[in-house]
Amino acid sequence: MNKVVKLSQEDGLNRDLFHLFIPEFEDFPKELKLPSKYFVLLFVGNVDLIAGEKLLSWADNLIDRGIAYFCAWGNDCQKAENAVDLACVKKNNDEEAEYYGKNYFVMTTSHKEDSLDEFLWFGLNLSYPDEKHEKDCESNLVVVVENKDWNEQIIYRISDVQSFNKMMLEEETDNRLPSTNN
Repeated sequence: MNKVVKLSQEDGLNRDLFHLFIPEFEDFPKELKLPSKYFVLLFVGNVDLIAGEKLLSWADNLIDRGIAYFCAWGNDCQKAENAVDLACVKKNNDEEAEYYGKNYFVMTTSHKEDSLDEFLWFGLNLSYPDEKHEKDCESNLVVVVENKDWNEQIIYRISDVQSFNKMMLEEETDNRLPSTNN
């Protein structure tokens, strides 16, 4: 059974950090038991073969569970981002929906051009939700679909967020320094 596991007390933004590995997209749990009303989802997986209707239904469920910020990485990750955006629009325009007229908003990003480490750093340090959700957004959930190598890399990186952040900032500094070779 796939279970959400708490990895650390805080990430770069002082949120509880949780992890979930699922073998297939269809295994994404309908219920998420997180301690805060709203959460940030860092989604790592390939959605290129997932039907649009299935993605939209999944995104709709995420909104019902309290997603406040969605970051996606993997093949066709912008397709997952678009599904979350479209689900928000539909919720806001459906007179039967709880969110009708409330302008429920989920920040979304996709990171097709970034490395997995860059994506992870962004999600842990720069995923600021809309101000309506900020106060009650105290959880980051990293979900990895199918790829065990990505999952191992992520677990290694987020097992010590401070060291990971330090490594990423040092790499960024090293990449910006002018070369001393003539």
